[in-house]
This record gives sequence, C-alpha cells and structure tokens, in this order.
Amino acid sequence: MALEKFHYTTSDGTKIDVHYAKDILKRKQIRKINEEAANPADAEEAMVKAAFDKKTYDIIDNLSIRDYEAFMLGWMEEGNPNVGES
Repeated sequence: MALEKFHYTTSDGTKIDVHYAKDILKRKQIRKINEEAANPADAEEAMVKAAFDKKTYDIIDNLSIRDYEAFMLGWMEEGNPNVGES
C-alpha cells in the first residue's frame, strides 16, 4: 500500500515531501510524547523529532515561522483517507 505524501514548498522554494503525520506516527508514540512533555510546545517539538530523519528535521528547523506554521497545519491534515481502502 502506497501512502499519500504531503508536498510543501517554502517561500524560498525549498520543497518538502513527507508522509502525513497520521501515517508516520503511531498512537503509542503520541501517547508517550504527551506523557513526557512539560507543555504543548515540548510535545510538538518531540513529535517533529520523532517523525523525521535528521535531514528533513534540519530543513523544518530552519523554516521561517510563517512557513513552519503553514507546513505543520498541512502536515497534520488527513491526506486522502481512502488510500489503501478497497
């Protein structure tokens, strides 16, 4: 089963192609992150670190705040909920 990817282009033209959050992260990971996080910002950072390899994380870490917020909103969306269903 091929999972749909989220495609984002930053304001400077950098392209980020990743699987949607709901396809990458497992419930168990999210539960552990939420239990260990002191606040929502810490949980978000831990989630991003858990989801991406170092190269992708470094790209995301260097985004402008505007690009970061837009990326996160899009990445957290559903994607195509019918992919993989018969």
